[in-house]
Amino acid sequence: MIQPKVNVDNIIDKISRNKEFEHFKSSPAISEKVETLFTMFPLCSESLHSLIINSPEVLLEKPEVIRKVSSLLLLHGDLEVMSEDETLQLFECCPDLLRMDVDQLEKQLMEIFGKCSLYSLPWHLMFIENPGILFSDTNLIPWFLNNLSEYFKESQIYNLVGNNPTIFNEQFGHIQEKMEYLMFCMHVSVDRISITRNSLTMPLDEYKTRHEFLLRTGHYKPPDPNQKGLKILEAEPHLEKISDTSDQEFVAICAHGDISIEEYNAFRTILYVEEEERNLELTGEHNLDEENFLRQEDEKFEKTYKGQPRSKTNSKKKQGQSRSNTTSKKKQN
Repeated sequence: MIQPKVNVDNIIDKISRNKEFEHFKSSPAISEKVETLFTMFPLCSESLHSLIINSPEVLLEKPEVIRKVSSLLLLHGDLEVMSEDETLQLFECCPDLLRMDVDQLEKQLMEIFGKCSLYSLPWHLMFIENPGILFSDTNLIPWFLNNLSEYFKESQIYNLVGNNPTIFNEQFGHIQEKMEYLMFCMHVSVDRISITRNSLTMPLDEYKTRHEFLLRTGHYKPPDPNQKGLKILEAEPHLEKISDTSDQEFVAICAHGDISIEEYNAFRTILYVEEEERNLELTGEHNLDEENFLRQEDEKFEKTYKGQPRSKTNSKKKQGQSRSNTTSKKKQN
């Protein structure tokens, strides 16, 4: 029987406030489904309550279907994929999953698990954060993981994915750009990247802004390239203080109280203006023909070339003068 603490009428009342589901209030069949679900998931009342309130369309499905789909996601062989609570959280994120043909879903899961069998992965986080995986090409995840393995050991990939579960929503080219910036510009180790939350899902522009801020204010200390020993010191501040903090937290922690959030926001504005000016300059140079581009370079760096302008016009004049001098010498001879 239904647990006494569950008030079905109260749940139906909350759902029916939404015009799309107001007819649920007068439907005995809906009330019966709610009761049946709480009987089927006696240990998951909190998650089930959240599912029904936030995604009431699940009540259009048969409780038996919800139970069966949940069971499919619990285990793969001896591997525990998700808990019952987590399957209900997944349905709340993606109620469309319950409309998928059960046999098709089972086939999809078997293919995904089989193709990723070389890797130990936090599947519960991956599915909840990326439910689209269950509708996508089953080659996507193994392809992504194989590319990540170019940088990370298999033992590091579990933590990496667990700390960046939405990584599969990004283009791998963008991930690669972040990896190269973190490793070669910020000098962060791959191990630190793997154990840091949001390390590869934070936007690259945000990394560049925060890194540049720390460099200009003298608060970023890269590791000593010549250090030796078993324990290698990392760059300071550690990556988690940069990638897993709000602007206010970042400034307070990394600038040690030397700089206010207002000054940081002013810096962001200045950096943005600098970048815009640089882009305009590059665009202008791109649109110039060769002669005008060289003339502009001569004006900008007039003392750099030992007084020798590089523009075509001046070069032609010099060539003409050279030919004239040569002709004069020949005539004299």
